[in-house]
Amino acid sequence: MKLGGSLVLCNKRWFVIMWNRWLLHRYYGCCCIAIICRDGRQLSDDEIVGMLIGLLLAGQHTSSTTSAWLGFFIAGNKELQDQAYGEQVTVRGHDLPPLEFDQLKSLEFLDRSLKETLRLRPPIMTMMRMVKTPQVVGGYTVPVGHQLCVSPTVNSRLEEVWDNPQLFNPDRFLDKSAADSEKFAYIPFGAGRHRCVGESFAYMQIKTIWSVLLTKYEFSLIDGYFPPVNYSTMIHTPTRPVISYKRR
Repeated sequence: MKLGGSLVLCNKRWFVIMWNRWLLHRYYGCCCIAIICRDGRQLSDDEIVGMLIGLLLAGQHTSSTTSAWLGFFIAGNKELQDQAYGEQVTVRGHDLPPLEFDQLKSLEFLDRSLKETLRLRPPIMTMMRMVKTPQVVGGYTVPVGHQLCVSPTVNSRLEEVWDNPQLFNPDRFLDKSAADSEKFAYIPFGAGRHRCVGESFAYMQIKTIWSVLLTKYEFSLIDGYFPPVNYSTMIHTPTRPVISYKRR
């Protein structure tokens, strides 16, 4: 079979490698193939495949799940939904022309709503880090080679950090320092050197999606059903995600 000018053999692993190399060449300008490591070597095929999986898939389930949760929070509160729609009219104009990239930063209420969604429904419950030096936590010493785990879900609901933490309140982020009031209290995208590199893209993507949906439809919960969290999957999706909508 021909693929990108190369002959692909009927070997599953070889097919995956060649397919990913073609995608990299087509969509990422050979950026990964051209990378030179600190020791002077080029990336192996397995490393390239791993990086491409990260590039293409890491932000798919997380963003789509966060977008779904944002929809349920908006559908469950008509006042907030009307405010989000009114912001679209204010920023884009009464005839609601197509959204422009530069307008995204002006959608401040939608931005706060997304932040609050990520606080209450971070896509991943736990993050683990390998201990490189002995760490003392709560009087216990965690030795080198062990792992420490932090939970965005727990941290973002601590009563000593957040006022009324169970309430969906986008305006808590009117205070720009709200997310930084306590170290690691708000970490939906992780922290440190391994912080998610797709954070800005996620905000742009989800705000664009909901800018379109809000101007076309009105949303409501079906018989008040707000889905519980499905903890059986790595990305914590809504259980039985059904919602009602109608054209504006």
